[in-house]
Amino acid sequence: MASLCVYFIVFAAILDPDSLSAASRRKARRVAAVFRYLGAVLLLCAAGAFLYAVQGVVFAGKAPDTPVSVAEFSETSLTGTLGEAVLDGYVQLDALSKVNYQIERARIGGYITLFPLTGADWQPGDPVKTFVTMPWIAEARTLEQYAQALVKEGLPPGSTGAVAQTRLAVKARMFGFNGDLAPTLRAAGLNVTDQAYALEFIDNRRAEKLQKAFAGPRMIAMIFGVMGLVLLLIDFGARRSLARFED
Repeated sequence: MASLCVYFIVFAAILDPDSLSAASRRKARRVAAVFRYLGAVLLLCAAGAFLYAVQGVVFAGKAPDTPVSVAEFSETSLTGTLGEAVLDGYVQLDALSKVNYQIERARIGGYITLFPLTGADWQPGDPVKTFVTMPWIAEARTLEQYAQALVKEGLPPGSTGAVAQTRLAVKARMFGFNGDLAPTLRAAGLNVTDQAYALEFIDNRRAEKLQKAFAGPRMIAMIFGVMGLVLLLIDFGARRSLARFED
């Protein structure tokens, strides 16, 4: 507690420097110098985090443009900053499934809605390797909502059954789940291959996804930047208040 009180002397130097002894004013100058150097370090860290976030978005490169069929798709098909691939297949709109999963290290669970993304010759009951999540469609409750959801998900209005799609996709985010997806899908009654994937289409939201991918560094930059500026302002205030004293 005593060491903590040492740092409060700089505030006394700002508010009422005349109440301090010469020794206390010298101590306040030393504390202000510590604040100044620490503030400068935090600002440098903030600048580094900000530049990292900016370059990550700017130099992410173009999205891949070579389609990969769902039959050939694997983990290695995902490339780039976001881990993305152009998938060529058929969305089976009539085979919607809602899958519950357990969130790791928690007693609660989550769920994800999935449509099979298959080849042209797929039949209901055949094993599925690749699924796509389309929340707008899954949450539609009326015909009007369904029509609006199709547009929001980038599908042709009035789509039903199997819809051919060649779309940019990434792995779907399943909050709190990092395990093997296949056992979870089998537990939900789905017939899947040994390796299963849940994806989402992002061709109309790629810029947004890139921004979210670097949200952490941007937040760090903001927090460190604010802290650094506050420390530098405290140092400036203390030095200005003590400038008329020569001790």
